[in-house]
Amino acid sequence: MDVRSESPRSWPPLTPLEWVAVGQRWLWLGALPIVAGLADRLSQPLIALSLGWSGFALAMSLARIAGASSRRVLYAGAGVDAALAVGALALSGGSGSPLWWTVLVGPVGVALLDGRRAALAALGAALAASVAAIGVLESSAAAPLGIAALVLGSGVALLWPVARVRHRAIEAGEAQGVELRVGRQRDLEQLSRIFRLAGQLNISLDHERVLDTALELTSEAIVDRDDRPELLVGMLLLLAGERARIVSGRGLPAADWRLDFRTGSGLIGETIAAGRPLRRRSVKGDAELERVTALRPCRSILAAPLAHGGETVGVMLFGHPMPGVFGETQAAALGAMAEQTMIALHNARRFQDLAEERKRIQELQEEARRRLARDLHDGPTQSLATIAMRASFARRLMGRDLRAAEEEMGRAEDLARRTTREVRHMLFTLRPLVLESQGLASALQQLATKTGDLTGHEALLEIEDGVVEALEPGRQGLLFFIAEEAVNNARKHAEAEHIWLRLRRAGDDLVMDVEDDGVGFNVGAVDASYAQRGSLGMVSMRERTELLGGTLTVDSAEGRGTLVRLVAPLRGRPGTDGGAPAAAAEE
Repeated sequence: MDVRSESPRSWPPLTPLEWVAVGQRWLWLGALPIVAGLADRLSQPLIALSLGWSGFALAMSLARIAGASSRRVLYAGAGVDAALAVGALALSGGSGSPLWWTVLVGPVGVALLDGRRAALAALGAALAASVAAIGVLESSAAAPLGIAALVLGSGVALLWPVARVRHRAIEAGEAQGVELRVGRQRDLEQLSRIFRLAGQLNISLDHERVLDTALELTSEAIVDRDDRPELLVGMLLLLAGERARIVSGRGLPAADWRLDFRTGSGLIGETIAAGRPLRRRSVKGDAELERVTALRPCRSILAAPLAHGGETVGVMLFGHPMPGVFGETQAAALGAMAEQTMIALHNARRFQDLAEERKRIQELQEEARRRLARDLHDGPTQSLATIAMRASFARRLMGRDLRAAEEEMGRAEDLARRTTREVRHMLFTLRPLVLESQGLASALQQLATKTGDLTGHEALLEIEDGVVEALEPGRQGLLFFIAEEAVNNARKHAEAEHIWLRLRRAGDDLVMDVEDDGVGFNVGAVDASYAQRGSLGMVSMRERTELLGGTLTVDSAEGRGTLVRLVAPLRGRPGTDGGAPAAAAEE
């Protein structure tokens, strides 16, 4: 069964003139039993008629409130009022009744809602009906005519000012409507201006340029041309610990630029704590802002936090020497521009981070190319040249000494096999397919095996049970390349007999040690000489460690071996993927 909830109907609100029209009928009806009682004309039939008339008045009031405001309803109500007035006259003495004024109930309502001419017509019709009815009851129309003439004169005198009230109410409503339309137009223009300025603010992806333009664009958004914007003073503050410093300003003397402010007190602290725009009449009593020379003459102060997503990085503050310049509209505009400024700063920061990451990846790729070229030159290229020389020498020996030629060819074959292993090891380190197909443990085991086969070093792998399974899959790629770089460094430079590669768990962290018993080195001297040597091996390991959210330490000294230790969380922050940057850097 399809059950649909219906929203309650919203009735159009009554205008003040309609409320007066509804209320005046109740005033007449309230006076009816009082006047009849004072004249000793109150009877049970008259009381019943009065109650019936009150019920009709209630129905008309509810109809009016419900939106039944057509002329047809108005004239029908006036006709019923006239008929009930005739009944009241008949029950209270006819031509001698003290209730002749009741014929004015309907016409007054018509005068309020439809004007003087319609009201005079309604009054004429009501009096005519009254005279005719009373004349029939009393068999004489002379007496009713005299009283009707008196009521007509009194009615005309009453309906004239009532109609004037309607006319003035209509004029006031039209003026109010014009004012509302102007206000709505002004609000739409302000909204359009904020959108336009926000678009200009978000065009730039340079952090410093956003800071420089945010203040000027916000000044344009919160101050109209009529409020003398040239007198506006403004400053943009960024937080640094418990202090705030000015990074952009408007109308500030040189001495004010050198100030910094405490963020725990005054308007700055209150704005940060409130998380919304705040207004003040002056900076008097604010120990921090009183030091700003440009703000001392200001009689309107407005400040808003630079906050987005629960992070507050600064405060935007403005002052103006004219009182009352900053109202609720200006506070809302400043809040919107402060939010847009924070978004623009966030976008600029992300863009800058992406640019730096791209540069870093390019450096890693270049380092990978240089290392590949260096390894090819020092290894397979030299070996291939030696193989060519031995093959040439063996060819010359074949005519003189066949046994010596066979021995030389054997040496060339051994060298070719070793060169093949070197090339395969290089391909493995560039793209370890086993890492993708079988995981980190198999990739590290293959790294240790190939290292031992290639160089003769004894590479020993120790992996604690369950540690690889607890490691987030997307982080295994980075971890492997850090291990591979550390093992290669030990293989090439340590002159070690043994290389140990250990993985273990420490709480929620992974600990990886790459240790050798080689000659060791001076860590500080090596770090300092990386730029001159054109090698980024150690830098690459540390940058990849940062991507893992961990720390890398190198403990070594000349003559006592080296220990490289990585400590990193087993799982990263939600939404991070540690494997992609490393793979991109290596390809």
